[in-house]
Amino acid sequence: MARNRRNEPNSQLPILLSAAQMAKVSGIGENTLRRLMADNQIEYLQIGSHRLLAVEAIWEYYNRNKTPVVCCKHEDIHFGCRDQRAS
Repeated sequence: MARNRRNEPNSQLPILLSAAQMAKVSGIGENTLRRLMADNQIEYLQIGSHRLLAVEAIWEYYNRNKTPVVCCKHEDIHFGCRDQRAS
C-alpha cells in the first residue's frame, strides 16, 4: 500500500543542519548563523566540534526579533492592520 505523504513533514530535510546547510535553506548567511550561535542568540546542538541547527531555531529567532508593521493611517503598531479609518 502506498504511503500518503501529503500530511507528513518534509522528509527531504534532515532534522538538524550545519550552518552551511542552514544558510542555503534559510537565506541567512553562514557567518551570521555562526555569530548568532557564538553569541547564544540562536539555539543549536553541539556534537563534538559540530554545531547543528534545527529549522525551528530559525523561526524562534525570527519571532523574537521581527520588526512589527506600523500602520500608516494612524501610526499605531499593528500586526496585520485591517483598520479602514480615513486619514
